[in-house]
Formats: sequence, structure tokens, C-alpha cells
Amino acid sequence: MNVLIIALDSFTPVPVANADVLVVAPALNSRLHRWLSDEDGARCKAAALVSAWVDRLQQSEARVQGRVGDADPLQAIADALPTFAADEIVIVAQSDRSLRLADELVSRARRRFGLPVGRAGQERPRPVYTARTFRTGIDAPAAVSPALDSTTTRKGTS
Repeated sequence: MNVLIIALDSFTPVPVANADVLVVAPALNSRLHRWLSDEDGARCKAAALVSAWVDRLQQSEARVQGRVGDADPLQAIADALPTFAADEIVIVAQSDRSLRLADELVSRARRRFGLPVGRAGQERPRPVYTARTFRTGIDAPAAVSPALDSTTTRKGTS
């Protein structure tokens, strides 16, 4: 089995024993640094991340390679797939910023590449839904507005 791991953060255990693994760490950068074409720091961080991932995964009997990817994680996946025939893609995130990026990346990668795509790492808290929010399909904070409840009428309605 070939597993492509997109490492957005530090090492997180991923069950890949006896698999061929390619770890790609996108050179994530701020908008300002990207606009200024200043990606040296981001590439150094990504190289250190790849090195840590490869070292840890080699202990699990996986055949591991690693590389630094494009600053855009979706493009990093696209760049890796022609040279590594992945059976599945795993996106790994830990920090809040990376979790938001990972959630978006999972759905975009599924649509674009047609491969199984999953996310590993810290789980995000799930929202609590009430019967009203489930039935109406609106978010809980918007469902109960202090300015307008079921006893209030709007101008022009009865």
C-alpha cells in the first residue's frame, strides 16, 4: 500500500507499518512572506519537519521517503502524485490553524484527486446541535437571538 502523508505539523502517530510512505511537508508561509517571495524560512521549517517524520516512521518498518512541498498544500499533493502512486492520502494536523487548513484540504483533495483522503491528528470539538438547529439547518448561535425570539414580531408581520 502507498500512503501519501501531508505533514502540516509535528509528528503524529499514523498506522503505516509495512507500507510505502511519502511524507510531504508543504512550505507553509504567511501571506506577507509569500507576497515578498521570502520562503527560505518556511522551506527550512518544512525540511526539519520532513526529517523528523521520516526518522519516526522508519522505526515502524515502513519504507519512507520525504520531501518539501509547495507552499499550497493542494499543489504539493498534485506535485507528489505523478512520481508516487498513492493509494490514499493522509493529512496530519495538530494546531488550530492547521486543523482548519486540514479540514478544507480534505474535501478539496477528495474532489480533485479521486483518492481516499483522511485526516489524522488532534480532533476538533464537535458542535452541539439542538432539535431546532437540526430541523431548521441554522447554526446554534444564530438560532437563539436575544434580539428576536418567538414572542417578538417584526414590523409588517403579525
